Amino acid sequence: MHSFMAGFLFTIFSAIFWGLSSACGQYLLDIKKVSAEWLVVVRLLASGIFLFFLAFKNQKKDIFLIFSDKKDFFILIFYAIFGLFLCQYTYYLSIKLSNAAIATILQYTSPAFIMIYMAVINKKFPTKLEILSLFLVMGGVFILATHLKFDFAIPKEAIVFGLISALCILVYSITPININKKYGILTTLSYGLIIGGILAALINKNWTHHGVKDIDGLFAIFGTVFFGTIISFSFYMKGLSILGPTKTSLLAAIEPVASAFFIYLFLGQRYVFLDYIGFIMILSCTILLARRK
Repeated sequence: MHSFMAGFLFTIFSAIFWGLSSACGQYLLDIKKVSAEWLVVVRLLASGIFLFFLAFKNQKKDIFLIFSDKKDFFILIFYAIFGLFLCQYTYYLSIKLSNAAIATILQYTSPAFIMIYMAVINKKFPTKLEILSLFLVMGGVFILATHLKFDFAIPKEAIVFGLISALCILVYSITPININKKYGILTTLSYGLIIGGILAALINKNWTHHGVKDIDGLFAIFGTVFFGTIISFSFYMKGLSILGPTKTSLLAAIEPVASAFFIYLFLGQRYVFLDYIGFIMILSCTILLARRK
C-alpha cells in the first residue's frame, strides 16, 4: 500500500507541476511574446543539462555506461526522438494549425492508446474502473476545451499532429521502463531531454528567435524548466515505475485542472459553470484510482 501511495503522489505532483509550467508558458507566450519553438528548445536543453550534472554527481563515470550497449543506446535514441522531442513538437504544431484547446483534447487521448497497448501486451482487458476513469478524463478535458460548442472546424493536419503527440506520450511512458531500471531515471531522462533539445534547436533554428531578458520572464522560464520539466518528468517517471503506464497516464490527466488553477492565480483567468463540471470529472478519476483494492 505504501508503494502504491508513493506512486500515486509522485504522479499527482508531476501533473501539478506540469500545470504550473503551463501557466508560466502561457505568460511567456502571451505577455512576453516569445515563440513556442524557442520555449520548447530552452525547456528541453536547460532541464536536460541540469539533470545530466545531477546524475553525474551521483553516478560519476557510470553515467556513460548506456553508450556501451548498442541495444540500450538505440532505445535511448528512440525514446528521445519519438517520445520527448516529437511529443513537444507535434503538440505545438497542432496548436499552430488549430488552437491550444483542440491540441489539448487530442493529446489527452493518450490514456486510451496506453490502455489499449497494455491490454494487448498483457492479454488482459482493462478493468471497469480504468475504463470509467478514461471516460471521465477525456470527457472532462473535452468540456474544458470546448464548453460543448461543436461549431469548430479542425484542419486534418491539426488532428494528425495532435494524435501523434498522444502516441508520443505512449512512447515515452513505455520505452524507457527497462533502461530506467538499469541506468537510473535521471540518466536516461537527462540524455533524452538533451538529445530532444538539440534536435529541436536544429529544426527550429533557435538562434533566430528572441528570448526573454527581464526578471519576470526569467522567473517564468525557471518555472517552466525546473518545475515543469525537471521535477515533473522525474516524478512522472518515478510514478510510472511504481504504478505502470495505464494508471500513471490517467492520474497525470489532472494537469489541465492544475493549469487552470495556476492561470487563475497568476493571470486572473475566470471560469464558467461548464469549466467546473470538467474539473470535477477529471478529479473524480483521481479519487476513483486512489481507491485501490
